[in-house]
Amino acid sequence: MQLNPPFDISSFTVVKSNFPDLRKIAAVHSAMYGAMYIFPRENNADGQPVVRLYTQVDKMTGSKSKELPWEAKDRVTANDIMEADKRVRSSTHFDCGFLMYI
Repeated sequence: MQLNPPFDISSFTVVKSNFPDLRKIAAVHSAMYGAMYIFPRENNADGQPVVRLYTQVDKMTGSKSKELPWEAKDRVTANDIMEADKRVRSSTHFDCGFLMYI
């Protein structure tokens, strides 16, 4: 049996943010859009800090998807993940540089 949690992973450099402290592990919860977990990573080759986000993508429309994660995983795009990120952390913003998906 394969377990696929309803989270997707993205890593990116943060150019500017009003998030309190991106250098610490954090969890952000939205009653309507789910959760996002923030993990600071090492700096990239240019010295910019890299942040990894684990974002819940089964509540992107505001209600829990009835679709199984492994059925939907090939349809979730990079734009879907970024939109889910924005909805979960609606009171903060990240100006992002290079974006990597895992």
